[in-house]
Amino acid sequence: MAGLAFGPVVLGSLVLGSLMPSLTGVAEAAPPSGPLAPDVSVGEGAPPLPSNLSSASWLVADLTTGHVLAARAGSAQRAPASTQKILTALTFGPGAPPEVEVTAADTQVTGRTIGLKPGVRYRSADLLDALFVASGNDVAQALARAGGDPATAGDRMTASAAQLGATDTTAHNATGLDAAGQLTTSYDLAVLTRAALARPELRRAAGLAEMTFTGSDGKTRHLTSSNPLLGHYPGALGVKTGSTADAGQTFVGAAERDGTTIAVVLMQAPKSYEAEATSLLNWGFAAAAGTAPIAVLPDQAAPAPARAADGAGAPAVLPPAEDGGGISPLLALALALTVVAAAFTYWQGREQGSPAQAKSDTRRDRPGAALRRTTRPPDTSELDEPDEPEELGEPEELGEREELGEPKDSDELGDQSSSVRESRKIFAP
Repeated sequence: MAGLAFGPVVLGSLVLGSLMPSLTGVAEAAPPSGPLAPDVSVGEGAPPLPSNLSSASWLVADLTTGHVLAARAGSAQRAPASTQKILTALTFGPGAPPEVEVTAADTQVTGRTIGLKPGVRYRSADLLDALFVASGNDVAQALARAGGDPATAGDRMTASAAQLGATDTTAHNATGLDAAGQLTTSYDLAVLTRAALARPELRRAAGLAEMTFTGSDGKTRHLTSSNPLLGHYPGALGVKTGSTADAGQTFVGAAERDGTTIAVVLMQAPKSYEAEATSLLNWGFAAAAGTAPIAVLPDQAAPAPARAADGAGAPAVLPPAEDGGGISPLLALALALTVVAAAFTYWQGREQGSPAQAKSDTRRDRPGAALRRTTRPPDTSELDEPDEPEELGEPEELGEREELGEPKDSDELGDQSSSVRESRKIFAP
């Protein structure tokens, strides 16, 4: 009987062991995002690339499918400049309070600012818009501070990036101003852009050519974007520009046609990068249908809001499991087979060891005949900045209205669109 008891258990173990290679395959079935080649890499079946591409690192991705179609040094880490603000919006936008009161510390920052006033309250939605339209560093700091301790902003942004799949990104500030060790890649910027465009409020903000908003002091600000695609490239969704001494020119642009969204990332780009971005977008739309991917962007899961309940610290951000988490169906089947085999052996041994039970088994049609019980398997389911940052200061006040256009310097280049969003006056007198 001991042999009978041992045999089925061994059988279940053998079944479990035989399934382990399949289980390993499930765990490793994540999209092939690995390191991209340091030189130019193009998917099979692609049309010829545009000529005269001079950015040190660039990438073209179909954000609809997640396919990376072509790249040059797509995994090379470089300074992000203001493209960092895509991650700032993803990290601090979801948990922001309805209004943010600006502090003096928020305004003590170099580079591009929009002239936020200490003690004045602004809508968080307006600040998010201004983050993309005017790339205000005072805006980035106000949003990050509203999300918790400013000293931990970089750590929270790094954790959010990793949760989304941008694992080669390290943030040290919310502005994108140069900082030792603050790095990202073209691939990671495509990951973050896909996540941002999946959020309606960020998709709208990224595509604004102009905006007008009013603070609690009653003063109205008018901001314009210098994104070179907005108003000029068909289907342009905007996104983010940037420039610092370490990063040079950086740019992330996206456009949509016939249900397909193509994104282009340029790092250490030429000073006038509009032609390069346009040619790569055109190429991406032509290549999307018939080109095999060289890598795949991860499926998006929104990061946890960065705002702590008590206003300090940050919530834990857990990275997603490679296989999506939980227990594999094959593993559950193997465990169930093992349990059923053990139960069968137990009841078989009991029948053989009991004469009364053996006798009752020969008379199953009599009332009171013993019924066999099956054992249920256990539940295992819970197992733009300028090249040399300068303080732009406060915009010139014109009565009760302040006009702030985008300076046409090395931080943000391009034409201005004429569409204006109506001012939203939300504060009580």
